[in-house]
Amino acid sequence: MGDTYRWKSENVSTSEVANEILRIDEIEQCIVVGAKIENHEGRCGYAILQTMTGNQEKLPDKLNILNKVADQVFNHLPHYARPCFIRFDTIKLNENHKISTKAFRNPTLPLGKTGKWEVFYLDNKTKSYKVLDESTYENIVEGRIRI
Repeated sequence: MGDTYRWKSENVSTSEVANEILRIDEIEQCIVVGAKIENHEGRCGYAILQTMTGNQEKLPDKLNILNKVADQVFNHLPHYARPCFIRFDTIKLNENHKISTKAFRNPTLPLGKTGKWEVFYLDNKTKSYKVLDESTYENIVEGRIRI
């Protein structure tokens, strides 16, 4: 079955989520991991994407791609399996020519270990991904924004 994480009392297959996202033409590689959020039980979905251009897109183009991702996950995945967070990053193959998820496990929210990651969160009200900042993340942690 592969890797799974538990969110909203459900087991989620990372490969099932990644395969849905990979149906989008602009996405070359996708890794899905579970991310821990303070004050929330389990781990929510966190997807790392690499586009066909190696993530060279500017923000408006990234948002356009994320709109396609949002449409795909809202139409084809149950609510608990939709990635709550997404970031664009380079996904390298290991010496066996396979994708290693090891480097992407346990992501640090909201902006990564360096504080410079550009992370997007799923706004369930607008059914779209939006840029995540520290105040929005605090609202998520405190339960004022539901994910």
